[in-house]
Amino acid sequence: MAIPEDQLEVWAKAGSQVVSENTFTSVKTALERQGTKYFGKSVEIFLQGSYGNGTNIRSESDVDIVIRLRNLFHLEFQGVQPTDQYNIRKEYSDATYLLPQFKNDVVAALVDYYGVKSVDVGQKAIKIKQDEHENRREADVIVADTYRRYDLVQSKIVSSDGISFLSNGERINNFPHQHTKNGNLKDIETGGRYKEMVRLLKNMRLVLIERGLLVDGSAPSYFIEGLLYNVPSETFMGTLGQSFVTCLRWLNKADQSALKTPSGLHWVTREGRSTCWPCQQCSDFISAVISTWNHW
Repeated sequence: MAIPEDQLEVWAKAGSQVVSENTFTSVKTALERQGTKYFGKSVEIFLQGSYGNGTNIRSESDVDIVIRLRNLFHLEFQGVQPTDQYNIRKEYSDATYLLPQFKNDVVAALVDYYGVKSVDVGQKAIKIKQDEHENRREADVIVADTYRRYDLVQSKIVSSDGISFLSNGERINNFPHQHTKNGNLKDIETGGRYKEMVRLLKNMRLVLIERGLLVDGSAPSYFIEGLLYNVPSETFMGTLGQSFVTCLRWLNKADQSALKTPSGLHWVTREGRSTCWPCQQCSDFISAVISTWNHW
């Protein structure tokens, strides 16, 4: 039995943006004040994740914010010859203000603004606690430098800028701006159906977890966005139910190894990579979604 259209419509609706906007404004104000140890340096502060991409659902509470040091670079090369790598590296000078110090200074700025009891420093992010009196959600602040990746594309060296940060001592590299831009374009191409389907599947994920069909944490929102981004835009057609069926049919037959995230610069599924979805978890999610649709 198919899931009723009115249920799909509820799942497809966006969560409130007002409180998340208040949260971002508050944190941005705290980070941009004069007197911080990084004041005057080239920094960028922006939203990423579900609220930044417009795919948030009602149950999501935390807001993901990035503060990136623009002129501190973490370089990576893919397919570029050693001689070319050497010549590129010569264009950069050694930095004296490094990521650990930048993170310490960001922590100091947030503690000064919110108080020590409201700031929790984690291995990945700095957590700012929720404050209902200020109409503010919980926020995770990622402190990053600029990730610049050089790829050899059709005999030409092409560079792409993203963010790089430390999580439990491991470097995590990502491309949030490209992800958001391409996701927005996909949403326009599908008449708004792309983000509706992302929110629908994210809400459905909660049902799968409640029913014991899915392990909590095994289907991150980032990868759900990535899955649906690969579905051809013309597949998002008709009612939500029709779109659901055609999208899941396409995904069920797709070659997982060929799917790319909305940035176009990472694979959705690969084993042993922090920026990729383990193949079995991806397959389990798709199977659980289809089974739930068929047995609703």
